[in-house]
Amino acid sequence: MALTFLSIGSNLGDRVFNLERALLAVESEFGHILSRSAIYESQSWGYEGQNFLNMVVHVETFKNPIEVLQAIRQIETSMGRIKTSGNYADRPIDLDILFYNHEIFKSEQLSIPHPHLQNRLFVLVPLMDIDPDFTHPLLGLTIRELTDICQDKGWIREFGEIK
Repeated sequence: MALTFLSIGSNLGDRVFNLERALLAVESEFGHILSRSAIYESQSWGYEGQNFLNMVVHVETFKNPIEVLQAIRQIETSMGRIKTSGNYADRPIDLDILFYNHEIFKSEQLSIPHPHLQNRLFVLVPLMDIDPDFTHPLLGLTIRELTDICQDKGWIREFGEIK
C-alpha cells in the first residue's frame, strides 16, 4: 500500500464538475482518497490563459508510480485533455503526481517528487491544507517551509469545497 499526493486542476468548461469527475475517476481507477484540500482559484501558470481551479488529494493506492501515471493519463484523455508538446495550454483536467510515499523516483516518463512543485503556490497552498509538515524527500523542507520561501508571484484564493 502506498500513499501519494496528487494535484488536480481545471481551467476549461465547468471547472468544478471537472474536478468532481476527476475525484470519482481517481477512486474508481486506482485509489482511495484519504483527504482533500479546499479548491483554490489561481491564474494560469507559465502562459496567459483562463484561471484554474486547483486542489490536492492524498490517495492510498496499491499501484506503483508508473501504473498511477498510466491511470492519470487515461483519466485525462477520457475527460478531453489533449497533450501538447512543450507548451502550457488550457485544459479541462490536469493531474500530476506530487509525491509517492517519501520516495524519489525517476524514469523517462516520470519524476517524483514533481520537479516544480516547490515553485508553484497553486500546489503548495492546497498541500498546506492536507499535510503542512510533510517533508520533501529531496529538499529536506516541509510544505510549510517551501510555501514560506516560494518565489511564485501569482495570486491564489480559496474558491470553496466540493460537497
